[in-house]
Order: sequence, then C-alpha cells, then structure tokens
Amino acid sequence: MVPRIRKAGARIQRAAHVWVLGLLLAGCGPSVFPIQPNVPAPVVEPMPAPIGVYYADALRDHGCTGGEGTLDHGWAVAMGPPSIAMFDGLFAAMFRETETVDTWPGATPAPRHVIEVRLREFDGCDARPPIVGAAIVRVGYEAILWSAQGRELTRWRGRGQAGPRDSQDEYVAGFPKLHEILTGSYTPEAAYLAALTSMAMRKAAADFVLSFEGNSVVQARLSE
Repeated sequence: MVPRIRKAGARIQRAAHVWVLGLLLAGCGPSVFPIQPNVPAPVVEPMPAPIGVYYADALRDHGCTGGEGTLDHGWAVAMGPPSIAMFDGLFAAMFRETETVDTWPGATPAPRHVIEVRLREFDGCDARPPIVGAAIVRVGYEAILWSAQGRELTRWRGRGQAGPRDSQDEYVAGFPKLHEILTGSYTPEAAYLAALTSMAMRKAAADFVLSFEGNSVVQARLSE
C-alpha cells in the first residue's frame, strides 16, 4: 500500500507544479481559478486487479475563459491538472496497483484493463453576473473501462453541482491571498467561482465512486 500511495503522491505533486506554473505564466491576464477540491480518500476495499489509467486529451488540455466585458481581467480555467490530481488520489485508494497510460486504450493493446477518464461537463466559464452569491457551477466526468484487447466494456459517470446554498468556508479561506501573490489580479468573482468549482468537483468525485461501486460490469471484471 505504501509504495502505491507514494507513487500517487508524486503524480499529484507534478500536477500541482504544472498548475502553479500556469498561474505564474498568466501574468496580468485573466484571473486563474485556484481549484482545490480537497477530496478525501474513499473508504473502499481496494480492487485486487491492477489497472491502467488514461486521461483523455480533452481533459488534459482543457482551457476556457469567461467574464469578458464584465471584469477588468475576467477569469481562466484549466480543469486538467486539478482533475488529474483528484483522480490519481481516488484511484490510488480504489486499486492496489495503478499505472498511467499514455496512449488511447481503444487503439493500443495493454497488459491490463484501462480506465479512460473524460471531462463531460464544466460550465464555470459560462457564468454571468451576478456571480458572487448567485452563480451555480456544474462539473461532470465520464469513465470508460477498456479491456486489455482494446474493447470498450462499460461506462459510468460522476456529476456534481455547487451553488450559493453550499457552505464555502472550507474553500474560500486563503484564496484571495494566494491569488494576489501568484497573479496580482485577484477578483472576488474568480475566487467565488473557484470555490464553487472545487465543491462541484468534490461532489462529482463522490458520485463517481458510487457509480463505480454500483456498476456490475466493473465489479465483475476488476474483482477477478
């Protein structure tokens, strides 16, 4: 268990470095969301079968901007690094052994089953005024289980939504200071949307795990 957790921790650290670099390169452009979903490790019995994990390019390379014409700088979002870090942590708890796969499993045979993760929904860049105290953010992911021979076996999803009725204390604390240090262009709208996005991601992760546990094909294939 310890080596697997250390491996996952290294991947999370690399993803965090990429995220911080993106913030620094943003300069005085759009405010960049400091997304921190803070997802706890799921309390599950790890699957005995080793698993490969492939993150779709559309997730890795995701980027969008919003707020043009409403704020001095608007805001920019890159869902790839925080999403990958989140799922690396989830899979480290859900499987005894995981390995990141660099090629699409539908085209390349692999020595094991592979889970492909896709971003299906994110509307944080579509938010319109009023933002603070009114906006709602939705995040959705989809996973595909591929056989070692490159055949699609099943799919499941995880979806989360966060809005003004959700408590934001865990996420808002420290955001303005971090934002000012790294970009010098903090706006309350960007920090608020970052908090909502973080909460929505956390809910999507919980829904993802529940859907995983309730998928009979997944349970049959990966319990062998």
